[in-house]
Order: sequence, then C-alpha cells, then structure tokens
Amino acid sequence: MGKVVDIVLAKKKNWRCKPYLESIRLRPCVSCGIHAPSHPHHISLPGLTGIGTKAPDSTVIPLCTICHAAAHRGSLSYQDQLEMLVILLMKSLEERYDGPG
Repeated sequence: MGKVVDIVLAKKKNWRCKPYLESIRLRPCVSCGIHAPSHPHHISLPGLTGIGTKAPDSTVIPLCTICHAAAHRGSLSYQDQLEMLVILLMKSLEERYDGPG
C-alpha cells in the first residue's frame, strides 16, 4: 500500500469503541435482515490484523446468530462480508445526513 494509507491504517489499527458496538447490536442483520439484536462481527482486513489480533471495531458488521456462525464457518464469503460493510457504511451515512441532496 501507499505510504499515506499505511500511516492511516497504523493509527486506526486498534480502534475500539463500546458505544459503536452497542449501536451495531441494535441494527438488523446485514446478511438476512432479521431484526436486532445482532452480533458485532469483526472483518479482518489486510494490514489491520495479525495473528491473535482482533480487527478494529471500524470493521464490524451486524449479523444475527445464524449468519454470525456462518461467517465463522466460512459459509459467508469474505467478498460478501466486505460488501455488507460498504452497505452498512452507506446506510449509516444516509441516516446521519438524511441521504443525498
């Protein structure tokens, strides 16, 4: 990765935020849509995790119990998890700023 990206990632590597995780638990599952409570699922992104290191809370997606277990079994692809993270980000921005316009 580029030097600037490496610096930003290094600073955000261990970001933890209990209030954010609590807000994730209140969201519906981004995989199947089942209503809350959801389990925060950390997605391990290259450059942000290592062996025995939990991914930062900024990479969390809300998953129901069934989908969370599927993610840990490998039944939910890494690509699908990344797409869900992008969808969550988009929904969060729209909720916060009332959508485009």
